[in-house]
Amino acid sequence: MHVLNMSANSRNGNCIALAFFVGQRMTRMTAEKARDMARAKDPAFAVDTILAGIAKAAESGKYDYTTRDYGFGTSTYCNESEYPELCKAILKELRELGFKCGVRVNEAQFVDMWLQVRWDEVKP
Repeated sequence: MHVLNMSANSRNGNCIALAFFVGQRMTRMTAEKARDMARAKDPAFAVDTILAGIAKAAESGKYDYTTRDYGFGTSTYCNESEYPELCKAILKELRELGFKCGVRVNEAQFVDMWLQVRWDEVKP
């Protein structure tokens, strides 16, 4: 919970804004955090990361891989044409590589969404 406390400075009449973060400490942006934020919007990095996960799954004898990263677990509860641009770019590139992929949804008390990538149904 964020609380903003406005108080007047009695010496010069200026208003001073003090931010208090309940349960959190205010931190500065680090280079690592900035890289992570930029990579989260980069289709090439996202596809490379997904392909690394696919390779691990295939080495284990599996024919599918799932992830909720890159907005697939939060921003894809709509028609594919309305997905965020990053998600559309990831799907396009994976499909061009021959994978069958799509967002799967489990609607129960809560909605659970994920990207499922399959390679068992790939036709030569």
